[in-house]
Amino acid sequence: MKASFEVNDNVIVRRFVGDVSQEDIIESWNELFSKYKDLTLYKGMVIDLLNARLIHERKKINEMVQYLRGKLDQLEDMKIAILMDNPQVTQVILLDHMIKQLQIRPFATLKGAIGWISI
Repeated sequence: MKASFEVNDNVIVRRFVGDVSQEDIIESWNELFSKYKDLTLYKGMVIDLLNARLIHERKKINEMVQYLRGKLDQLEDMKIAILMDNPQVTQVILLDHMIKQLQIRPFATLKGAIGWISI
């Protein structure tokens, strides 16, 4: 698994490549919080999973929900777009419903994701 960060049009873009576990995603969140101390300076975030294969158990989604709920103060007003082209998009929708305080949406293109964040 490889993960990288870049800023594109004042949007943080996190790209994942290869097999990605839930633990990898949480580790990447931790890295993001240490690199970007004040997320309010950015319009939003794109998590690009187009070149990744998610490897995690459906029952572990509660761990991700608890982790993100613990970071709500840092993620306040942040739009989070997730790029993916596979059936696991339902898990993104489930996350959005389980954490009402966050705006999380699935997208198939970076252009669509950036457009939504910029609204």
